[in-house]
Amino acid sequence: MPLVSTDRDGEADARRQAIGFWMFIEGARPYKPVRVYISYDTLAQVDPSQPRGLPTALDIFKRHRPMIEAAASAKFDAGYLDDGEYGGRPILTLRPENLPLNVS
Repeated sequence: MPLVSTDRDGEADARRQAIGFWMFIEGARPYKPVRVYISYDTLAQVDPSQPRGLPTALDIFKRHRPMIEAAASAKFDAGYLDDGEYGGRPILTLRPENLPLNVS
């Protein structure tokens, strides 16, 4: 089952140097959230014309969120989850190879 978007904003995770956000497993009842992360470095590769850092990472995330969420859903559908959990929920981390780059 694919993942679907939530209306919650992405949040900076300083320890991971990433933006974290929630998605839900489509059709699951009760709702089953998955924590998705995308690193600042990966976001910098989405739009390499921008300086690196948290403010820019958040901006790139907001501008490209539909593409990022589609990539997260595709990775989830392929069966890829990280080891460990966030608040008892599964984690999925997006890397450059999971994204269609040159999308700016």
